[in-house]
Amino acid sequence: MSSALKRDQKQFDEEHNALMDDDFEVTTKKKINWDNISDQYINNNDRLNLRQLQGTELGELLAPDADIKAIFDDEELSISVANSFIKVLELRNPEQLTYILLLLSTILRNDDRRGQIFIKLSNKTNKEIISSFSRVYVRDDISSFCCGKSAICASIILRWTKNTENDIKNYKSLCSFILREFKKSKNDQLISPLLALKGCINNKYFQNVFFNENGIDKLSNILFENDNHRQVIYLT
Repeated sequence: MSSALKRDQKQFDEEHNALMDDDFEVTTKKKINWDNISDQYINNNDRLNLRQLQGTELGELLAPDADIKAIFDDEELSISVANSFIKVLELRNPEQLTYILLLLSTILRNDDRRGQIFIKLSNKTNKEIISSFSRVYVRDDISSFCCGKSAICASIILRWTKNTENDIKNYKSLCSFILREFKKSKNDQLISPLLALKGCINNKYFQNVFFNENGIDKLSNILFENDNHRQVIYLT
């Protein structure tokens, strides 16, 4: 392997490991014991729903893939799980929200079709689901890590929406967040807004909003200003 290739590989590994260290720290240090969450927010069924998604070993975020797949293949159970997540997003504690959103964003990124479950929940209960996420990513008292995970969740859900009046409002809110993060962020900080864009850009209605806000020009600027960051280049 040439010295240039070795250097590029080392840089990629360092960037990747820095992001993984963030996830690992949240998984190990902020893991939630659902029994400690007040009955004001969740009931015992919610606790069971959320507990069965968690990894049991130190540093393990998720339960085994097969277990999670079985949950989301069962429509009634998956809707119940989605509802449990919406309920715990009412928590105000930033550390708790960070863990919850890392958990959920990882589950959704592993199979973006799971975002459709939240649409079914919305249709079944008449709940406005996306506001549970946008309330988080507009807060200025929580970390960019947490805001980014919330936007990723919202984007994967919005990917499956159909351009109702409320959807358009949500497209604009998410697009504003993404473009704002593009403007103020560099290097690793760009990963979450780029993943949020990736989650929703296949929705043609969101595409229209993004293009109308000159989103392509913003992406070009990111490439120009971060040409030494392999993950940013790949996602852009």
